[in-house]
Amino acid sequence: MRKTLLFQDHNSSSEHYLEGIHKSLEVLHRKLLQEIEAKQASIRLLEEKVGSLDSMLGEKNDQINLLMVDLDLSRRIADGNRQLVNKLLNDIDRLQQDVEWYKRTYESRSMLGTLKQKIIKYIIIGYSK
Repeated sequence: MRKTLLFQDHNSSSEHYLEGIHKSLEVLHRKLLQEIEAKQASIRLLEEKVGSLDSMLGEKNDQINLLMVDLDLSRRIADGNRQLVNKLLNDIDRLQQDVEWYKRTYESRSMLGTLKQKIIKYIIIGYSK
């Protein structure tokens, strides 16, 4: 009988021991499941952020491409304007030279020289007709 009591005693403590281990494993299992759920939620959130950032990056790249096209157009227009300004400056310089020539020719000469030149010109044109 002593053996049966010891055996039963050992069995009951063994059952309590196994039950404690089982409860500990269940608690550990629940904590691991909670941690997995939290990490999956975190992963979903990060995936959403990556998707959002990816779409923002695409929009920014589109904007950059449009701005590059605008910049190229602006550079061409600026180059054309620069060439036009240079042409106009050359025209102004040439016209100033013409004005100076007219001043030297007609304002500096005497009335007699001007009349003489006009008479000669009239005679030459008159004879050539």
